[in-house]
Amino acid sequence: MAVGQVLADPNAVAARVDGRLVDLTYRLEHDAKAEAVTFDSEEGRQIYWHSASHLMAQAIKQLYPGAKVTIGPAVAEGFYYDFDVDKPFTEATLRRLSSG
Repeated sequence: MAVGQVLADPNAVAARVDGRLVDLTYRLEHDAKAEAVTFDSEEGRQIYWHSASHLMAQAIKQLYPGAKVTIGPAVAEGFYYDFDVDKPFTEATLRRLSSG
């Protein structure tokens, strides 16, 4: 069973199993101490923002296949990515991204 299925916290973004950080799909193969890692913690925010940055990069690549993904770390208050594109993104680009 995946650790995400046994955690009681629906706000979990990751888990700590026997002291080791794992994602929520990590398979529990034996009895273990599992605890939720949530966005309320610094560690949880970093995990969330890291994952969100990858999702954003995937969305950009789907909409703009020629875009080159450059730098994109999680930072103290969120995340960012720099993209190398032929034309700069506009407000319309952001609306298109947010509407799926």
